[in-house]
Amino acid sequence: MTMDAIFKAEVLQTDNVFGWTLGLVWMVTAVLLIPLLVMIVQRARQVLDFVLTLHGCHLLFCCIYEHQFPWTMTWWIVQGLTILIMTLGGEWACMRHEMKPIFLMGSSSTTSPPSRMTGTDQRALDEDDTDEPSSSHKPKRKVSDAERRDQHTEKGPLTEAVGKARKVILDRSQQLWSANNDSYETIPMSSMPSSS
Repeated sequence: MTMDAIFKAEVLQTDNVFGWTLGLVWMVTAVLLIPLLVMIVQRARQVLDFVLTLHGCHLLFCCIYEHQFPWTMTWWIVQGLTILIMTLGGEWACMRHEMKPIFLMGSSSTTSPPSRMTGTDQRALDEDDTDEPSSSHKPKRKVSDAERRDQHTEKGPLTEAVGKARKVILDRSQQLWSANNDSYETIPMSSMPSSS
Protein backbone atom coordinates (compact mmCIF):
# COMPACT_ATOMS: atom_id res chain seq x y z
CA MET A 1 0.00 0.00 0.00
CA THR A 2 1.52 3.29 -1.12
CA MET A 3 0.42 6.90 -1.53
CA ASP A 4 -0.23 6.11 -5.21
CA ALA A 5 -3.37 4.18 -4.21
CA ILE A 6 -4.83 7.33 -2.63
CA PHE A 7 -3.58 10.15 -4.85
CA LYS A 8 -2.80 8.63 -8.26
CA ALA A 9 -5.69 8.35 -10.71
CA GLU A 10 -4.06 5.76 -13.00
CA VAL A 11 -4.09 3.13 -10.23
CA LEU A 12 -7.90 2.79 -10.52
CA GLN A 13 -8.10 0.58 -13.60
CA THR A 14 -10.72 -1.93 -14.64
CA ASP A 15 -8.32 -4.36 -16.33
CA ASN A 16 -6.70 -5.74 -13.15
CA VAL A 17 -7.81 -7.06 -9.77
CA PHE A 18 -5.98 -4.40 -7.80
CA GLY A 19 -7.95 -1.63 -9.57
CA TRP A 20 -11.30 -3.31 -8.84
CA THR A 21 -10.27 -3.94 -5.22
CA LEU A 22 -9.19 -0.35 -4.78
CA GLY A 23 -12.51 0.89 -6.21
CA LEU A 24 -14.36 -1.37 -3.74
CA VAL A 25 -12.21 -0.01 -0.91
CA TRP A 26 -13.23 3.54 -1.90
CA MET A 27 -16.92 2.52 -1.72
CA VAL A 28 -16.52 0.82 1.68
CA THR A 29 -14.64 3.86 2.97
CA ALA A 30 -17.51 6.10 1.83
CA VAL A 31 -19.98 3.95 3.79
CA LEU A 32 -17.75 3.91 6.88
CA LEU A 33 -17.43 7.70 6.84
CA ILE A 34 -21.20 8.21 7.24
CA PRO A 35 -21.15 8.03 11.10
CA LEU A 36 -18.25 10.48 11.07
CA LEU A 37 -20.36 12.82 8.94
CA VAL A 38 -23.15 12.64 11.53
CA MET A 39 -20.73 13.50 14.33
CA ILE A 40 -19.01 16.35 12.48
CA VAL A 41 -21.79 17.91 10.38
CA GLN A 42 -24.96 16.99 12.37
CA ARG A 43 -27.23 18.82 9.88
CA ALA A 44 -28.66 17.10 6.80
CA ARG A 45 -28.61 20.34 4.78
CA GLN A 46 -24.85 20.75 5.22
CA VAL A 47 -23.80 17.19 4.29
CA LEU A 48 -23.48 17.86 0.53
CA ASP A 49 -21.30 20.93 1.14
CA PHE A 50 -19.02 18.99 3.46
CA VAL A 51 -18.72 16.01 1.08
CA LEU A 52 -17.99 18.23 -1.93
CA THR A 53 -15.40 20.19 0.06
CA LEU A 54 -13.74 16.94 1.16
CA HIS A 55 -13.59 15.60 -2.40
CA GLY A 56 -12.45 18.99 -3.71
CA CYS A 57 -9.51 18.92 -1.28
CA HIS A 58 -8.76 15.35 -2.39
CA LEU A 59 -8.76 16.49 -6.05
CA LEU A 60 -6.37 19.31 -5.16
CA PHE A 61 -4.01 16.90 -3.38
CA CYS A 62 -4.17 14.52 -6.36
CA CYS A 63 -3.21 17.37 -8.71
CA ILE A 64 -0.31 18.35 -6.45
CA TYR A 65 0.88 14.74 -6.04
CA GLU A 66 0.75 13.86 -9.77
CA HIS A 67 1.61 17.33 -11.08
CA GLN A 68 -1.31 17.02 -13.50
CA PHE A 69 -5.13 16.97 -13.53
CA PRO A 70 -6.61 13.43 -13.23
CA TRP A 71 -8.20 12.47 -16.59
CA THR A 72 -8.92 8.77 -15.96
CA MET A 73 -12.62 8.01 -16.46
CA THR A 74 -12.69 5.22 -13.86
CA TRP A 75 -11.25 7.60 -11.22
CA TRP A 76 -14.04 10.12 -11.89
CA ILE A 77 -16.71 7.38 -11.77
CA VAL A 78 -15.39 6.10 -8.44
CA GLN A 79 -15.24 9.64 -7.01
CA GLY A 80 -18.78 10.35 -8.24
CA LEU A 81 -20.07 7.14 -6.63
CA THR A 82 -18.36 7.92 -3.32
CA ILE A 83 -19.85 11.43 -3.37
CA LEU A 84 -23.29 9.92 -4.00
CA ILE A 85 -22.93 7.29 -1.26
CA MET A 86 -21.62 9.75 1.32
CA THR A 87 -24.21 12.42 0.50
CA LEU A 88 -27.29 10.19 0.49
CA GLY A 89 -26.13 8.10 3.44
CA GLY A 90 -25.01 11.14 5.42
CA GLU A 91 -28.26 13.04 4.84
CA TRP A 92 -30.32 10.00 5.82
CA ALA A 93 -28.27 9.43 8.98
CA CYS A 94 -28.31 13.13 9.92
CA MET A 95 -32.11 13.29 9.46
CA ARG A 96 -32.53 10.28 11.73
CA HIS A 97 -30.21 11.92 14.26
CA GLU A 98 -32.18 15.19 14.11
CA MET A 99 -35.50 13.39 14.60
CA LYS A 100 -34.51 11.72 17.89
CA PRO A 101 -36.81 12.83 20.72
CA ILE A 102 -35.40 15.24 23.28
CA PHE A 103 -36.33 14.41 26.86
CA LEU A 104 -36.71 17.32 29.25
CA MET A 105 -36.68 17.27 33.04
CA GLY A 106 -40.12 17.65 34.50
CA SER A 107 -41.91 15.60 31.85
CA SER A 108 -44.15 12.81 33.02
CA SER A 109 -42.39 9.81 34.50
CA THR A 110 -43.96 7.41 31.97
CA THR A 111 -42.33 9.04 28.94
CA SER A 112 -39.01 10.21 30.34
CA PRO A 113 -35.95 8.00 30.48
CA PRO A 114 -34.65 6.93 33.87
CA SER A 115 -32.93 9.83 35.54
CA ARG A 116 -29.88 9.89 37.75
CA MET A 117 -31.81 11.30 40.71
CA THR A 118 -31.74 9.65 44.07
CA GLY A 119 -34.94 8.20 45.49
CA THR A 120 -35.66 11.19 47.73
CA ASP A 121 -35.12 13.69 44.90
CA GLN A 122 -37.49 11.73 42.65
CA ARG A 123 -40.13 11.50 45.42
CA ALA A 124 -39.88 15.25 46.06
CA LEU A 125 -40.31 15.92 42.33
CA ASP A 126 -43.33 13.60 42.18
CA GLU A 127 -44.90 15.30 45.21
CA ASP A 128 -44.47 18.71 43.58
CA ASP A 129 -46.20 17.54 40.39
CA THR A 130 -49.51 16.75 42.07
CA ASP A 131 -51.96 18.81 44.11
CA GLU A 132 -54.07 15.85 45.21
CA PRO A 133 -53.38 13.31 47.97
CA SER A 134 -51.62 10.14 46.87
CA SER A 135 -54.50 7.95 48.10
CA SER A 136 -56.78 9.33 45.39
CA HIS A 137 -57.34 7.16 42.30
CA LYS A 138 -57.66 10.16 39.97
CA PRO A 139 -54.92 10.61 37.36
CA LYS A 140 -52.19 13.08 38.24
CA ARG A 141 -52.59 16.59 36.88
CA LYS A 142 -49.52 18.32 35.52
CA VAL A 143 -48.70 21.57 37.24
CA SER A 144 -47.20 24.42 35.25
CA ASP A 145 -44.06 26.18 36.38
CA ALA A 146 -46.03 29.37 37.05
CA GLU A 147 -48.50 27.53 39.30
CA ARG A 148 -45.66 25.79 41.10
CA ARG A 149 -43.89 29.13 41.61
CA ASP A 150 -47.11 30.71 42.96
CA GLN A 151 -47.64 27.80 45.37
CA HIS A 152 -44.14 27.84 46.80
CA THR A 153 -43.48 31.59 47.08
CA GLU A 154 -44.27 33.22 50.37
CA LYS A 155 -45.85 36.66 50.20
CA GLY A 156 -43.79 39.23 52.02
CA PRO A 157 -45.03 42.65 53.13
CA LEU A 158 -43.67 44.37 50.02
CA THR A 159 -45.37 41.86 47.69
CA GLU A 160 -48.68 42.29 49.50
CA ALA A 161 -48.43 46.12 49.33
CA VAL A 162 -47.70 46.02 45.60
CA GLY A 163 -50.63 43.64 45.06
CA LYS A 164 -53.01 45.92 46.96
CA ALA A 165 -51.80 49.02 45.11
CA ARG A 166 -52.21 47.24 41.80
CA LYS A 167 -55.76 46.27 42.69
CA VAL A 168 -56.66 49.83 43.71
CA ILE A 169 -55.18 51.27 40.50
CA LEU A 170 -57.06 48.75 38.34
CA ASP A 171 -60.33 49.45 40.17
CA ARG A 172 -59.89 53.23 39.80
CA SER A 173 -59.06 52.98 36.10
CA GLN A 174 -62.12 50.77 35.58
CA GLN A 175 -64.34 53.33 37.38
CA LEU A 176 -62.89 56.23 35.35
CA TRP A 177 -63.32 54.35 32.10
CA SER A 178 -66.96 53.51 32.82
CA ALA A 179 -67.64 57.12 33.95
CA ASN A 180 -66.11 58.53 30.75
CA ASN A 181 -68.12 56.17 28.57
CA ASP A 182 -71.39 57.24 30.25
CA SER A 183 -70.66 60.96 29.70
CA TYR A 184 -70.77 60.75 25.91
CA GLU A 185 -73.93 62.16 24.47
CA THR A 186 -75.80 60.15 21.88
CA ILE A 187 -76.94 62.00 18.77
CA PRO A 188 -80.08 60.57 17.20
CA MET A 189 -79.85 59.69 13.51
CA SER A 190 -82.95 61.73 12.64
CA SER A 191 -81.16 64.98 13.52
CA MET A 192 -78.23 64.23 11.18
CA PRO A 193 -78.27 66.28 7.94
CA SER A 194 -78.91 64.26 4.81
CA SER A 195 -76.17 64.18 2.18
CA SER A 196 -78.52 64.41 -0.86
